Amino acid sequence: MLSAPELRKLIRAHNELSKIKVPKGATADDLVKLIEANGYKVNHEQKKLEQKVKRGKQITLKQADEMFPAPKKKTQSEKDEAKRKSRENLINKVIKNKEILSDERIKNLL
Repeated sequence: MLSAPELRKLIRAHNELSKIKVPKGATADDLVKLIEANGYKVNHEQKKLEQKVKRGKQITLKQADEMFPAPKKKTQSEKDEAKRKSRENLINKVIKNKEILSDERIKNLL
């Protein structure tokens, strides 16, 4: 049996062909009823939505994962690099505007 997040992902991927509104907080049983009310059935073994009357593409969970990949997380080195660039930009801005900074502000920049 597919879980609620897997069913949501299938519906979202399938929405390119058919607009199905997913209610907030819906359970897996509610989603199955919603899918069937919109003319589709859930094939739990093959993990895909099938139209009761075939008239287009069928979306599988694997295709849905490809369409909506998990967001890429930044590594610590990428975060450190972004912080370093931000500091450099701020220092260059201060130098360009010829601002006089207090010792405390300079320590914060470095």
